[in-house]
Amino acid sequence: MRRTDGLKGLLVSSYVGDPRQVGAKWLCTGYTNQRLEPGACAAVDCEWRMPTPPPYDLWMQVGDDGKGSPKDAQCKSGNDLAHLPLARCGANPG
Repeated sequence: MRRTDGLKGLLVSSYVGDPRQVGAKWLCTGYTNQRLEPGACAAVDCEWRMPTPPPYDLWMQVGDDGKGSPKDAQCKSGNDLAHLPLARCGANPG
């Protein structure tokens, strides 16, 4: 899924649980603010409404729209997941 606002960022979806497994819960989807070159990093914002009490088994997946649509093209597959086990947020994680 490509951005529709003319910018060249990538989709990033966040989940509680491993998105490759049945039962993972989609939380939100955001975009990078630019196209990323190999090895580059970027901040991604998305709003998680109604979070449950921590700790969280958070996962983020690049190129994922959170709805099962095809992922964005990548130059190297297999490195598109980040895992934050036992994550906690403050009163206002934003």
